[in-house]
Amino acid sequence: MKVYFCLTWARSPVKLSQAFKHFGLGQSFKMYQSRINAYAKCGILPRPQRGWNSGKLSRVMLCDIGDIKTVRSSECISQCVSKYQTDSVENLYIVIGGADGISEAMRQEYAAAYLWSFGKLTLPHELAAVVAAEQIYRAFTIINHHPYHAGH
Repeated sequence: MKVYFCLTWARSPVKLSQAFKHFGLGQSFKMYQSRINAYAKCGILPRPQRGWNSGKLSRVMLCDIGDIKTVRSSECISQCVSKYQTDSVENLYIVIGGADGISEAMRQEYAAAYLWSFGKLTLPHELAAVVAAEQIYRAFTIINHHPYHAGH
């Protein structure tokens, strides 16, 4: 499986140094990206590639402010990622909105996406990307019985 973090505020081609204005957040994202690479190839894009839902088996996780029904636990995220692996999903796109969140047009385009909310909190989009990356890394460690998640 390949994991792509779609940073909707970034320009194509996405350069980490340009996508993150805050150096520390960029470094944190890069750290989790390299950790994820131990389990799945990981990259960044401005949005899912065209035709994401045709041909190749791909899935989208849409990270946005949502209601209580879309707040997911780490275990729930790991179960979802595990199911995608079992289903031989080739590309997992994790879409993170910019300063204004995810546009209505994008919500409609990815209507079939798995909705993932960090709750009613308003987070800076760069911090939301780091949180999403950490949770995807945590999901892989749960799936692989790595002690990173032990005791939580």
